[in-house]
Amino acid sequence: MMKWLSKSRYRGTVLLSAGILLVNLFNYLISGIDTQSLTAIDRRKEIRKLDSLLAQLKQIRGEENDLATALEENPISLRPFDPNTIDHASWLEMGLPEEAFESLDRYRQKGGIFRNAAQVHKIPHLGKDLAAGLEEMVVLDTSGKKAGFPGMAGKGKNPGKFTGPFNLNQADSLQLKSVFGIGSKTADRILRYREDLGGFVREEQLYEVWGLDSLVAEELMDRCFLSNLPEIRKINPNTEEEERLVAHPYIRQGLGRLIVRYRKQHARFTKAEDLLGIRLFRTEQLERLKPYLVFD
Repeated sequence: MMKWLSKSRYRGTVLLSAGILLVNLFNYLISGIDTQSLTAIDRRKEIRKLDSLLAQLKQIRGEENDLATALEENPISLRPFDPNTIDHASWLEMGLPEEAFESLDRYRQKGGIFRNAAQVHKIPHLGKDLAAGLEEMVVLDTSGKKAGFPGMAGKGKNPGKFTGPFNLNQADSLQLKSVFGIGSKTADRILRYREDLGGFVREEQLYEVWGLDSLVAEELMDRCFLSNLPEIRKINPNTEEEERLVAHPYIRQGLGRLIVRYRKQHARFTKAEDLLGIRLFRTEQLERLKPYLVFD
């Protein structure tokens, strides 16, 4: 079996380190106390400190024992598997979380397909370390045949329609719903978010759509594309009203008001970096917003 550090083992290591630290601190306090020079009040204070440290140490040791017991009762034993076909029993035999399998199975039932091993990182309830271990064990069927679980037989809300790739910024609700896992409500949320943004400039922005499962988002990215210079609706921070500014997902309430107030008190914005003059504007936020800005 591959040796790797699971989330539980990592936590256990951290707790053990904390325990050692507390023991050292305990010894340090004891060695540093001059019992002859302490008053009665000082002694009581030091005793309370030591009692508190002992209580924390007992709690940490108890958590370590609980972790050790959990690992013994449900050990992780990874082996090669195909995420497109693995069943419930086989998943649990590897000691993997049942909640993660339920998320995986919902994705498959909606017609989702794992096309590469890295997709296991998108399965909820796994954790970074466990997903990394699973990625090394993924063995996908490359024969070209579809996996044999329900939902993969080409049955969708619009079978036979919109089978080719489509432009994400021009897609309508029907095209979005042709992607497995996207229903009417999800399609509406994607369209509303696209409208609020002024258009998508990167496919990865789909992860920002509320309620859109990350695996379904990848399925959609496989089916759509963006033009080399996507047509987007831009905003001018020198002229836009506060209502229009705060409607953008990367500005929102409060910051739009500050933009309007700042431009009234200072010179006009001439470039995106001028917005950093507003104290609450962060550099990473500006980078996301840059493609949507225009200056006169």
